[in-house]
Amino acid sequence: KEIANINEQIESLDSINIDILPLLKRMVDSLEKFISYDIPFLLDERTSRVEQLDDLLDRADITTAEKFRKIFEAYQIEADFGRTIESYDGYLQIDGEEKAVQLFRLGRLGLFYRTLDGRDTGYWDLVNNTWLNQGSKLDANIKAAIDVANRQTPPNFITLPLKPVSSND
Repeated sequence: KEIANINEQIESLDSINIDILPLLKRMVDSLEKFISYDIPFLLDERTSRVEQLDDLLDRADITTAEKFRKIFEAYQIEADFGRTIESYDGYLQIDGEEKAVQLFRLGRLGLFYRTLDGRDTGYWDLVNNTWLNQGSKLDANIKAAIDVANRQTPPNFITLPLKPVSSND
């Protein structure tokens, strides 16, 4: 009786996998689409994570539970980006020239940059999906925000331009 019960459970796993795997694929596709619409921070890392999830779904040696766990973990990482600040180094095209920059991310509300010498600063324009160069106008504010993100100064008010949040978006 116990063996028959276990055999029934094993057979039902196949039907469960048939139902769950398409759901997991839709979840990965949704995450990929979300990243493409989001502000462009850590794009290589984030798109690589989605590609790894896509590859994971095709592997037969990974259990469905493990696939779900990995996808859920990726969703948690993306959710955490909305409530954290961070600073990291990167490269941007500024006035047709690639420059080394420090980037500051304020949750999902804003992404800002400053060149290492502070002569060029700017932010990601959410409306036009492009970088807006502000010259050196935002240098002190972005530097202060980066110092807070790097825990070099205590948390303080950050004064940076943000698009107002509205219910029409």
